Amino acid sequence: MLFAASGIAAGPSSAAGVQESDGALSDASLRQLNAGNGFLARGLNELAEAEYRAFLSAHGAHPQAAQARYGLGVSLYRQNKAVAAAAELAPLSAVDGFEFAAEAAALLGQCLMLAGKPTEAEAAYARVLERFGDHELADDAAGGRVEALYALGRDEDALRQAAAFEQRWAESSLRERAEYFAALALVRRGEDVKAAAHLRSMMKRFPKGALAGQARLLLAQASQRTGDLAAARDQYEQLLQDKSSPVAADALLGLGQVHYLEGNPQKAGAALDQFLKRFPDHGLTPAVHLYRGLAWFSQDKFDRAVESFERIPASSEEYVDDAAYWIAKTLLRQGEPQEAAQRLTKALNDFPKSSLRPEMTYDRAVAFAQAKEFAEARRAVEGFLKEFADHALAADATFLAASVLHQAGEHDASISACNEFSRRFKDHPSAAGAAFLTAENEFLAGRFERAEKAYRAFLEAFPQDARAADARHRRGLALFRLERFEEAEALLAESASGSAADGGNVSLLALGEMAYQRSDWKGAESRFREYLKSKPQGASAEDATLKLGLALQRQSRFEEAAAVYDELLRHYEGGRHRIQALFERGQCYASLNRRDDAVKSFDRVVREGGDVPLVAYALQHLAAAKLADQQPKDAADLFLQAAQRTTDVPLKASSMLQAAGALMSAGAYEAAEGVLSSFLKAFPDHELAPRASAQRALALARLDRRAEALKAIERTLREGGAALDAATRSALMYEKAWCLRGESRLDDAIAAYQSLVREGGDAGTIARARLEAGELSADRGDFEAAAGLLRPLLDQARARTEGVSPDVFEAALYRLGICEHKLSRYEDAAAALSRMLETYPKSRLAASALFFCGDAEARLGRHDAACRRFEALVESSAKDPAAEPALLRLGESLAAVQRWGKSEQAFADYLDRYPQGAHRYQADFGVGWARENQGRHEEAIQAYRKVVEAHQGLTAARAQFQIGECLFAQNKLDDAVREFLKVDILYASPEWSAAALYEAGQCFSKLGKAAEAREQFSAVVQRFSDTKWAALAVKRLGEAGATVASGRDDE
Repeated sequence: MLFAASGIAAGPSSAAGVQESDGALSDASLRQLNAGNGFLARGLNELAEAEYRAFLSAHGAHPQAAQARYGLGVSLYRQNKAVAAAAELAPLSAVDGFEFAAEAAALLGQCLMLAGKPTEAEAAYARVLERFGDHELADDAAGGRVEALYALGRDEDALRQAAAFEQRWAESSLRERAEYFAALALVRRGEDVKAAAHLRSMMKRFPKGALAGQARLLLAQASQRTGDLAAARDQYEQLLQDKSSPVAADALLGLGQVHYLEGNPQKAGAALDQFLKRFPDHGLTPAVHLYRGLAWFSQDKFDRAVESFERIPASSEEYVDDAAYWIAKTLLRQGEPQEAAQRLTKALNDFPKSSLRPEMTYDRAVAFAQAKEFAEARRAVEGFLKEFADHALAADATFLAASVLHQAGEHDASISACNEFSRRFKDHPSAAGAAFLTAENEFLAGRFERAEKAYRAFLEAFPQDARAADARHRRGLALFRLERFEEAEALLAESASGSAADGGNVSLLALGEMAYQRSDWKGAESRFREYLKSKPQGASAEDATLKLGLALQRQSRFEEAAAVYDELLRHYEGGRHRIQALFERGQCYASLNRRDDAVKSFDRVVREGGDVPLVAYALQHLAAAKLADQQPKDAADLFLQAAQRTTDVPLKASSMLQAAGALMSAGAYEAAEGVLSSFLKAFPDHELAPRASAQRALALARLDRRAEALKAIERTLREGGAALDAATRSALMYEKAWCLRGESRLDDAIAAYQSLVREGGDAGTIARARLEAGELSADRGDFEAAAGLLRPLLDQARARTEGVSPDVFEAALYRLGICEHKLSRYEDAAAALSRMLETYPKSRLAASALFFCGDAEARLGRHDAACRRFEALVESSAKDPAAEPALLRLGESLAAVQRWGKSEQAFADYLDRYPQGAHRYQADFGVGWARENQGRHEEAIQAYRKVVEAHQGLTAARAQFQIGECLFAQNKLDDAVREFLKVDILYASPEWSAAALYEAGQCFSKLGKAAEAREQFSAVVQRFSDTKWAALAVKRLGEAGATVASGRDDE
């Protein structure tokens, strides 16, 4: 531990005995505590730990327990058990008046630092400073806090704490270390100048301090980084004067680096060789091998350089990329560009985050250019300029890009690169080359007026350049092409370029070319036709034929253009424009809606085109045809072929994205995800990357890879959401909610749906989001929230909003009806469910909707309407689970409107259909009730007895009561009394016991048994005073003469 003062871990004193507290501890227990203190004082930490633990186990609440716990913490700390020690010390901060509170808190911070918990350590040190600022250990805590803040990366806070330390404890023995950590914080902040000044001041104060060597090394390294190489060299050499310096290896490496940077590879090599001799197994040897190789490289000793670079082990993550780069660069110097390019390609793939990535990318482009692999060179240098536009190599790369593009025939792009070069690097040695290359590009691109001006500007600026003669010759050709013949003649004569065999035809061709370049399609057509009348041969004639077709095509005269392309294909069977003619003919056919003919032409382009760039475009056309024919998988394959067959980044990107879209349409989400992942890896900064990222997220969601999908959706919305269209954003947010739902994160899912609804977008997606959010809310029992989400869909259903699937409206109406039912808003429930049933009579939810709609109508007292719903359910969906309860509810509603015969039949049907039904007892009761109300009392009793025999609940109590009622109605009073009294005896039902006892009293009255009648009425009053039956009983008891009136009360 850096800030580890011995006083922190001294432990409780054992010189004086520990006093017992009012005899609370036995002598043996007191001996345990004293023994622990004694063992601790003698450094017998394991023995001390055992005694303290024994004491605390037996007497954890004793006043001396805090002292014992502190001693235990100290003993554990001394045994290097920092985590365990911290666990014992932490509770002591809450002990009031603890004698060693400051020491315990400081030691806690130290233990937490040793345990790798700088956050908690910093807090512990801060508490020491806050509570014990004047304690002798305050400087230990302040110093420890500097270290903890540095460990946390809080450099500004560390510097502030170090400054406070220096001001308050200027004479502390710990000041040197506090200042050292302040220097480290400055270095990490990149403030090397301030760090160097700070270190010089520190070294003056502590010239022989414990950290003097480390401070000098840090000063040397800071000076080296600021470019003060002389100062760095001086510090390194002073360190090396001490042969036993613990930082000698670092100093030798630094000295070698400084010599190399000063342009002295021999001295650099000597220092580095001395390192390898003295410290062959040191951790810095990879860096030494690197700089030793660089020193050999600077001396053109390439084989020796490669030997040094190859000694850098693959396990050296910091330098293995340097080794790979410099080996490749050495091969480039040795004239082996192909192998150099291969090695640099591998290095870029192996080390995507290397700091040498700019140099690797540039030199890879140089290697491809030297190997005459211009397409690869172009891609490489364009990649460099895109990624490293402000790098020191940008000038060389820009000129290289211009040269490579020129050789690849990309003249406009080359001109752009030349212009960029001239704008940014006008004083560069390659300025003349860029000016000449601009003129060449203009000429080869057919922009002869620009070319003429560019050649003239070049000759004025660089008249002595070796390329001046070529420039004069090219200017003459440009003037000729511009028909400025008087100016052209002298220049062409000077260059002895000769003259055309048929000047008239050449002029016509030139005029045709000029008209074509300025998009004068009618003029170009006229000139080319006139030129071709003379039946010329050769490449120029083929050029003219092709451009005649293009001129016609640009005028939308597709039939005529196709005929010209046919002529070209017949006359120039092996011509250089054959593939383009096939392609353009295909485009003409496509414009004429002759799809089959277009497909044949594009197919020939693919079969015969080889590596021609148009092959990729032809594949795109073929893919579009497959999409039109509803063959998305075939279309995807063709799009992918297009991406593979082109080096054009926009075309490759668009082809890959269209392939992914086709695969998504085909439901091939796994394949689509793979294509989109490749796209994002290849084109992370492409303008279509947000769309690709969105499509990939959707594919992951469709694959049910929910965790990945959620991360992808969040990243897409965060990084590229602004670039997405509303429909794509809506789709992403919807899939996010769906994935959260699949992950059972229902709160988050609902929030996601609601966010989508608030943001708005595609009507269909928003409607489905409302529906699913409502379903989730309803499933959680939040019916009010669910209804609020679903109700707007009712309005949309009325308005027949476009883009919303009918199944959404169907489910929404059903769900809304159920929610309103759950909220006891039966009128609204019936309205929603009725609309749903009217609009979607064949819905799979119809049976359930009929049941709840009927139930709502019944609860509203509209039993006729309820009957119609229940009857419709039973008739149309007899096998649906809802049919069973619906048949019961039908019987009840029929009874409510006193259609007793039909009610009895409904309950009887239930008993027939559901012999194992769980609610047969209710049906039996319904049969009995219907029969009773038809005056068929004996039959009613039979039904009621089935209830009593099969059931024990309230329905059974009610059935038992109704048996008594039926007997009463038949004037079988003795039997009725018996059945009524069974209700009170057999069932714990206050409601039916009160009714039964009252009716038993009525029976006794009719039988003339006044005493027995009073007994029953009194029982009702005493036991069930809060029922209506008690009021009736009181009335009977209060009748004149205390004589119970005879006759059955209508109540």
